[in-house]
Amino acid sequence: MDLQKIIQAARKISDQTGVITFDQLNELCPKELSAEDVQALFKALNKEGIQLTDKEADTPE
Repeated sequence: MDLQKIIQAARKISDQTGVITFDQLNELCPKELSAEDVQALFKALNKEGIQLTDKEADTPE
């Protein structure tokens, strides 16, 4: 797993919307992740201040 590439892509999404959804994050990740990879990913997202959410942030129309 290339953690840095996933974090960069997640940062790009969260910069646009303020958050990243679990679905969006799943699309960025390889299909099979070990428990250690998932833990490292969540730790890195937290360190970067990237917030995960179940649904997309409301965008003003």
